[in-house]
Amino acid sequence: MYSSYSYRFALATDHDLTLGLSAGVIDNKVDFSNAEAKDVNDPLLYGQMQRKVTVDANFGIAYMWKDLNVGISVPQLLGNKINYNETNTNVYTTLKRHLIASVSYDLTLSESAEIDFYPSVMMRYVKGAPVQFDINANFSWKDILRAGISYRFDYAIGFNIGAKLNKNLIAGYTYEYVYTNLNSYSGGGHEVMLGFTFGGNSGGLSDEDLNSLNDRIDQAEATNDSLANELNKKDAEHDAEIEKLNEEIEILKLETETGMNGIPNGNQDNSEVRVENAADFEDENGVTLPTGFYVVMGAFKNKDNAFNLKKSFAGKYPAAVIYKRGELYYVNVFYTQNEASALTFAEERRKEQPDVWVFQLK
Repeated sequence: MYSSYSYRFALATDHDLTLGLSAGVIDNKVDFSNAEAKDVNDPLLYGQMQRKVTVDANFGIAYMWKDLNVGISVPQLLGNKINYNETNTNVYTTLKRHLIASVSYDLTLSESAEIDFYPSVMMRYVKGAPVQFDINANFSWKDILRAGISYRFDYAIGFNIGAKLNKNLIAGYTYEYVYTNLNSYSGGGHEVMLGFTFGGNSGGLSDEDLNSLNDRIDQAEATNDSLANELNKKDAEHDAEIEKLNEEIEILKLETETGMNGIPNGNQDNSEVRVENAADFEDENGVTLPTGFYVVMGAFKNKDNAFNLKKSFAGKYPAAVIYKRGELYYVNVFYTQNEASALTFAEERRKEQPDVWVFQLK
């Protein structure tokens, strides 16, 4: 639930600037009980619904020259972190700060029928993600009825419709359909919008004042469109965060299976050493690994995440990514033929990071 405020002032003839700010709360839920877990003894995997409420804010600025509108906005301005578990399990999601730039133009298609066309392009940037863009086409009839379609690159398509109910009240509806693989996690989005304009007088508005009011409504709708698109994008990011949480859960299960939590494993000769078949592993060049002892400081389903951790070890350890075919990518920081040397090295590394274990490949 959000509350928004905007203010518009003139810079010069036909040059205006609008500032906008919205603030509200987000009710976020994750149902960990739906996780498909192999380790039924892990209390994290069978918790109840986790629900967290946090505050959020958005800021925007727009410059208008005649029928041209250029805007910049910063959704999720606070960048709050949502913790789902109060322990040190590091189960959380972050409302990442975004930067959005948009350009739109007002074209009159028919003066007699009073039909206008509003094309717009929007680009979105968030740290750690590729730049995205949206293309929108909206139509207006007599500034009373509005309808449009939108395309979000490599994500979704949508449409919207709205009406001016009287001089002060407007209403609208927006639907978005996700056509990528994320549609398994996100069923699309519905948004209903009501807007009320304060001001005016009992004698009615002049044509000049009405045109000015219409301009403000147009700007408010453009701002609302940007916020609506961002909220839908945020849904997709939450889906991505949930996928990341699932990956972390897989790693927790792996640690449990390998004895990191003190649970015995029948495949191990030593409680700190996991015995594996060397033929199941390969190095970064696809070559089967030699037998021996490998000290591992990270495991990922995503290959890029494994290589990012390897880069973070540059200058500290001769790190390398090893891959168990069909399963996970591991970040190995030490190799030896001597078990005692591997265990000693692993124990030293646990002073920096507790999640360190040893593979013996035979």
